[in-house]
Amino acid sequence: MRIPSTLLAIALAAGPAPLVLGCSHEATEAECQLIVDRNVELQMKAMNNPDPAAIQKKQEEVRQEMKDDLRTSCLGRKVTDAMMKCVRNAKTTDEISQCLR
Repeated sequence: MRIPSTLLAIALAAGPAPLVLGCSHEATEAECQLIVDRNVELQMKAMNNPDPAAIQKKQEEVRQEMKDDLRTSCLGRKVTDAMMKCVRNAKTTDEISQCLR
């Protein structure tokens, strides 16, 4: 099963946005990985594959594939605690994209 990397790339490119309201900080590697992991998880569930082991395996694969993109597109960008909470609670990849705007 192939997760469309375009959705992940869009999420990373769209956010974290440089201009955010509230108290912000630079995104950490863990926060960037969370964004990728949630995207993968929600995409797999949308494709009717909710198996936790399969999701974890795919998350690891995608993190490895996107290692350089994470560094250039996400790491160090401005995020807020509210944005990251929104990512954690998102029910769809579209919601994640909205969280990061």
